[in-house]
Amino acid sequence: MDPREPTHCPKDHMSLAMAMLLVASSAVGFSVILDDVRRLGPGPSSFPFVGPTDAFLLKSLVFILGGVSLAGPPILLLGQTRRPWGAGCTFWFLHGLLSGLLWIPILYSAFAFGKNLDETLSGFCYVYGTPPFTLCLALALWAGSRPGSFRRRLRHPSWQERFGLLLGLTWSVLGGYFLFLFYRNEFLNR
Repeated sequence: MDPREPTHCPKDHMSLAMAMLLVASSAVGFSVILDDVRRLGPGPSSFPFVGPTDAFLLKSLVFILGGVSLAGPPILLLGQTRRPWGAGCTFWFLHGLLSGLLWIPILYSAFAFGKNLDETLSGFCYVYGTPPFTLCLALALWAGSRPGSFRRRLRHPSWQERFGLLLGLTWSVLGGYFLFLFYRNEFLNR
């Protein structure tokens, strides 16, 4: 046994307080679109690609994921980890930053002018742009990594890294679905 190797790995788990913060931030994300969700009815969908029920589910999922992402930058910056960020922390930080920057004009338009999400350019960009952006980011991180480096970095990942990877995977799957809707609408509905 090499004396320079650590004999134990420190426990790095999500605390109950962090779990409660993530649940609260997902509720904040859903509350951003609560008025828009109430307006959705049997009429035409604000999503041109899907019906009203699917629009409700997609908007809810985008903003719940956005709320969880919004908690990322403070958690990552205040975490005081000495490890360099991997793909998971990068996903989490970027989406948190994107949510924070785009939610400010969305909320301002809602409170100051009574506009719903679909009447704002920032809301349109957030709903339609964020999921495909993540898919592109995931493909870029995958293409730019060295073979085997991903496995080496994941030997003892922090909970933030694992959670960020899960969040990035969820955003990427949603981005793939949005791209499917875009392609289906452009090529098949003509």
